[in-house]
Amino acid sequence: MEIQSWIIGQAVIDLVIAALLLWFVLTGILRKKNGTVQETDAAFKRSEKILVEMREISQDFEKNLIEKRELSRSILKHLDEGLERARESSLEIQKIIREYSADMVQPGMIEDIEQTKLAIRKLLSKGMSRQKISHKLDIPLGEIDLILKLQGE
Repeated sequence: MEIQSWIIGQAVIDLVIAALLLWFVLTGILRKKNGTVQETDAAFKRSEKILVEMREISQDFEKNLIEKRELSRSILKHLDEGLERARESSLEIQKIIREYSADMVQPGMIEDIEQTKLAIRKLLSKGMSRQKISHKLDIPLGEIDLILKLQGE
């Protein structure tokens, strides 16, 4: 339940308490005119009892509101801490990826790969076997097979 709902509930209870108090005071005055002193005292005692119960309910609502507020703050604090750890991890992962990527791709490497693909195609078109191409270009046979598979040959 949201905090605004608790505040509205508290305000409604306070209004009910005030209305009951006013009603009991007015009925007490009317009974005093029309009734006995004992009836008036009994009405005041009932109204005091109801007011005490309403005050206890109001205090329980206030205590619950404080507990909910503290619980919400605690949860938000834990979420913020988790989010900060996730940000730090993300930055660390991005740093590692940049470092790893920089190690993997050397300047001119793309051009070398394209030249290797072209050389493999030319040698295959001359009828040379994959094993001989591997030996001639000093490339593992598995890499030649992979390049040919990726080119759809």
